[in-house]
Amino acid sequence: MAPGDIIQLLPGDIVPADARVIFAQNAFVDESVVSGESVPAPKTIEATSYNESNASSIFYSDTTIITGKARAIIIGTGINSTFGAIGKYYYPSFSPQ
Repeated sequence: MAPGDIIQLLPGDIVPADARVIFAQNAFVDESVVSGESVPAPKTIEATSYNESNASSIFYSDTTIITGKARAIIIGTGINSTFGAIGKYYYPSFSPQ
């Protein structure tokens, strides 16, 4: 998986990398692993000004699709994803080998 790849997401899928929504139909995502929020977040293709607490057009790595279906384009993987940024914050000296 690399930036630019297109992925399809269905209920139960774990998002493999940060991705921008290019199609969404009733897509709701459990983002609790990233945000701590217990309510599923709706996803749309509507571009919003980027705000980490409300990015409705971004799927985050390691979150889970609850309902609906979507397609998205990968924008960040591994240490360059939102989940990777959390890891870098807590382990700043970490360097993948």
